[in-house]
Amino acid sequence: MNPPWGSRIGRNKLAVRPTGGVSEIMKKVLLGTSALVAVSVIAAGSAEAAEKIKLSVGGYSEHTVGVADTDEDQGGTDRGGFGIFEDQEISFKGSTTLDNGLKVAFEAQLEASSGDTSGDNFDEVFVTVTSADLGQILVGSENLPNYKMGIEYPTVSRSGLSSGDYTFWLGNPTGSDIPDSPIASTIGRYGANDPLQVSYYSPRLAGVQIGVGYAPSADVEGAAGADLDSFDGGQEDTISAAINYKNEFDGIGVHGSFGFLYTESLGAVSGSGVSDTDDDEFMGYNGGLQVSYGGFTVGGGFAFTNDDFTPTTVTQSPDGYSFNIGGQYKTGPYGVSVGYMYGEVEGDRSVSGDDERWGIEAAGTYNLGPGVNLHASVAYVEWEGESPGEADDAEGVVGIAGIVLSF
Repeated sequence: MNPPWGSRIGRNKLAVRPTGGVSEIMKKVLLGTSALVAVSVIAAGSAEAAEKIKLSVGGYSEHTVGVADTDEDQGGTDRGGFGIFEDQEISFKGSTTLDNGLKVAFEAQLEASSGDTSGDNFDEVFVTVTSADLGQILVGSENLPNYKMGIEYPTVSRSGLSSGDYTFWLGNPTGSDIPDSPIASTIGRYGANDPLQVSYYSPRLAGVQIGVGYAPSADVEGAAGADLDSFDGGQEDTISAAINYKNEFDGIGVHGSFGFLYTESLGAVSGSGVSDTDDDEFMGYNGGLQVSYGGFTVGGGFAFTNDDFTPTTVTQSPDGYSFNIGGQYKTGPYGVSVGYMYGEVEGDRSVSGDDERWGIEAAGTYNLGPGVNLHASVAYVEWEGESPGEADDAEGVVGIAGIVLSF
């Protein structure tokens, strides 16, 4: 899920593996979160809620029109012409604060776009227990800490270069996965798309916040007969951790992050055409930094991965790296930004070479009133595939404009 507003180094074969094995780290994570739960329960005692949880409704609705012009002399599908893009989400939220100060909350996010026929319309459903002194525990289906706490280049764009939105207008001739590989994202999802998990987020102390999360095997689910795999691919025993820093010094704001995700493979699936003959572990890293003063913000983000397995639904290797840089200026209801991104991944293991993607973007936004935002952007994106010739190459420019209603 993309938020209602805004987006989302060299080749590195580094295979950092946790000391003592993944099982030891999982034990530490689980022990830590269990300890926090225990402390919270003790603190709660037999206190009753001051008020019963009441459900509220929120969300956003985006409708965007655009015109794309692609190079028809190159490969891929010709995406030129006029198009209309929509994205809606309705969120159901409820919370209560207990007499002892603990806040208990529920959230379910419904994908409401008219073209969504996936059948998995609720993409994030979770419960949180929050203490001002001890932090927050999250249990349910949601993105992991390295993704949620990630920082990248600042932009006012609704689409953003670090997402898959521009492929709607310009296509993806290489087939490299987006945004689960670094080729088109520095935010670090790495296949972990809203897994069932338990995560802990510390309070922010001296500007520093830490998050850790664990998602079990894709076979361990809470609904009998339902296809609710923890991941889109064959991943299990996944650990995510991140550190986020946010502070201000004499009017200069500093916001940075670093995170990683470790996961294992469930192995190849019969008939999938995917071989799992290498190691069965994977590490992905992501980080970023933004510096702001007044209405100006500059910064960037990076991501890199070492890939020792291929998830069952991803036929290409996501082993690679990416980075983006940019700046924005916001004043009153107005905002403008510019950005650049480059990404490279191994792609098809049977073909020598790498898939590459780079793009530039200029964007603007204007707030008409509470919950009503206009947006526009112009972007140029170029793909250079690893296959010989131009069969998986493409380039194009797109201009889009639209409205986003937040409620």
